[in-house]
Amino acid sequence: MKNESRLLGAILQDNAILWQTSATAADFEQPRNRAVFELVAREVGEGSPISIVEASELLPQIPPAYIAELTTDVVTSAWRRYEKAMFAEKRRRQIRLIGERLTAAEGDIDELTAWAREQLAEAERDEGSLLPVADMVPRLIDDIERRYNLHGQIPGISTGLMALDEQINGLEAGRLYYVGARPSQGKSALLHNFILAAMTEGKRAGLITLESGALEVMRRFFANLTGIDSTKINKGLLKPESFSAMVDVGAQMSDKWRLWFAEGHQGTLAEVQARARQMVRSHGVEVLYIDYLQMIAQTDSRQTMREHMVRCSKAMKGLSLELSVPVVAAAQLSRDAENRRPKLSDFGESSQLEMDADVAMLLYHESKEGAEESILIVDKNRDGATGDIPIYFDKPRMRFTPRATGDY
Repeated sequence: MKNESRLLGAILQDNAILWQTSATAADFEQPRNRAVFELVAREVGEGSPISIVEASELLPQIPPAYIAELTTDVVTSAWRRYEKAMFAEKRRRQIRLIGERLTAAEGDIDELTAWAREQLAEAERDEGSLLPVADMVPRLIDDIERRYNLHGQIPGISTGLMALDEQINGLEAGRLYYVGARPSQGKSALLHNFILAAMTEGKRAGLITLESGALEVMRRFFANLTGIDSTKINKGLLKPESFSAMVDVGAQMSDKWRLWFAEGHQGTLAEVQARARQMVRSHGVEVLYIDYLQMIAQTDSRQTMREHMVRCSKAMKGLSLELSVPVVAAAQLSRDAENRRPKLSDFGESSQLEMDADVAMLLYHESKEGAEESILIVDKNRDGATGDIPIYFDKPRMRFTPRATGDY
């Protein structure tokens, strides 16, 4: 606690430090220090500079000698060193507390592990949440230079649909992408097509599949890549020569694909977050796919489905920023979208999804003159244009391909 006292002493000697430090009252362990910091923040915030004498007068419950001692042996110009050491002490306390709670806790080991990972991630995020513009300018220049050196190529990871890539710049780090559709309309298949495109580019990807098992997803990949009807694969109605194609595809996937699965029917939000962090931190995953949002299990029976979705959507956006990867999540649209063109407000249960999304895509199929026409509606694009992307959906092979306007 010595460093938090020194930081507080530096602030009392130079109130201007208050506007530069990242510390908040919650960062101080000692209650007396917390009370002094809150007083200084309030008084200085209202335009009244405060000294040791004034702090002693306004906080009679704290001995004046304690407040006076805060500035003893304090070098004001070293306040950043005190701040850094204080944050390190706080992280050590948090880690020690996590260990104590785990030792005393009873319950499911997976839930406890997920909780511990979440708490550790929170501890890592506590320090340095404020970014001065001086630190951001070099990062901005580097980002613009990287985009310039692409010579017109998309800066993000490809979706496999050129028209979509051009409209949304591919899948970019720190962004949240929602794919919405009614049940059995192909939202999972579209996510799988995005994954195939990422694999073609040699990217590392993670799929958290809450509805289908990993083996089922692999059968869909085989149908897409071999051109064999997925129904025939599922039923085993295959010709002998089909096995040759599947062996070739399997060898290619084993050798070149860098894809990690996390499966678990109705996994909790804590489990989804833990798996996502594990994929990125342990395996260097560059893009995360989650199928699908409404399948994340509720753990609080007092929450409504709407409140649960608000929490889940905020968590998805938080993961994209924390892990600095694109997060692509499928989501089910409400019943109101049945038999009509969907819109952004059709995301089920909560408007939070449309607020959190950087890009929101809606999958729509309609019959025209006896043929089914498929459209991917980009209904929200935070930094670009919205509009319709004409596509083909080859359902037997779980394959989406571009469609030129006027093909039907």
